[in-house]
Amino acid sequence: MSDSKTYDATTTSSKSPSITAGSLATGDNATYSQVFDSKKVGIRSLLPSIIIADGNSGHNYAVVFHNASGTISPLTIAGSITVSDKTYDGTITASIATRTLSGILPNDVASYTGGTATFSDSNAGVGKTVTAAGLYLSGVDAGNYTVNSTATTTATIAKANQQISWSAPAPIVFGTSLGNTQLNATVTGVQGGTAPGALTYTPAAGTILGVGTRQLRVDAASTINYNAATATVSIKVNYSTGVCLGDLGHAILQPINADGSSTFKQGSTVPAKFRVCDSTGHSIGTAGVVTSFNLVQIIGGTVTTTVEEAVTSTTPDTNFRWDPAAQQWIFNVSTKPLSTQKTYVYSIGLNDGSTILFQYGLPK
Repeated sequence: MSDSKTYDATTTSSKSPSITAGSLATGDNATYSQVFDSKKVGIRSLLPSIIIADGNSGHNYAVVFHNASGTISPLTIAGSITVSDKTYDGTITASIATRTLSGILPNDVASYTGGTATFSDSNAGVGKTVTAAGLYLSGVDAGNYTVNSTATTTATIAKANQQISWSAPAPIVFGTSLGNTQLNATVTGVQGGTAPGALTYTPAAGTILGVGTRQLRVDAASTINYNAATATVSIKVNYSTGVCLGDLGHAILQPINADGSSTFKQGSTVPAKFRVCDSTGHSIGTAGVVTSFNLVQIIGGTVTTTVEEAVTSTTPDTNFRWDPAAQQWIFNVSTKPLSTQKTYVYSIGLNDGSTILFQYGLPK
């Protein structure tokens, strides 16, 4: 008798053959059964059997079996996936992490295979929908099942980190306003054409920095796909070495020769003078310009001795003072403590980190 069933990994048939002609003698009886010729899905032959209880092991009857067939249909099972989280890269590509089959029968071998997974869009976000298509079954028992060819899950696209490229700017002259030459950071590593965050500089363009080593900072704002980023560089701000009120700035002034050839009489006062200017040629007289003033070398013949000695003044001022009339810094050096037949080298330290060196000799 024909039969049909859903795949169950057995050859069992739920129906039995029937007698189409003849009958059993009174007192005899028979047990009928049939099985599919294979457990596999498809149109299968049904194999009938009969056991006759007639006291003669069934030999009292001649049994003719008629061919019958039946159908085993595939068993429907469910496939599911998980997808790996990723960092924003401008694409919707997703990577399948795990695959699971639900409903497969024990001892059967089949795998959920293939497929391409994609995010709903490329932007960063949590719990984004991911759809995989083209999934199928593989393995020796795969033909006995049907499974969903698409699967849906969720995953996260994390924001990417913005990379800021910014080289330390060249030194600038005090009084120079910050501009594009110094504030020229760029954001690199941007994916998929998505715009990076807007750049904000601290200090801002147009700022005039104080002298010395200063720090510049840039902040790249957070966007839908990028985390905020920060970068810093250092910039050196120096006094001008150009013309300063008609004289060379950042250099010793007369009566001391800048070339080191000056000589003075022992016991005299030697006025040490200098000017420093900003980028506009304005002489700077604000407090704190001079940070140190020392005698650093004593040269006698071929012997040079390095020292670090305070300088004696012939006036009550023990430090460089600002002369507002001459727009210059001045220190009246006393030569009384010094010996003749020697050359004396001095160092003026400035608050931009630079120095002015000068020297003079005391002949016999």
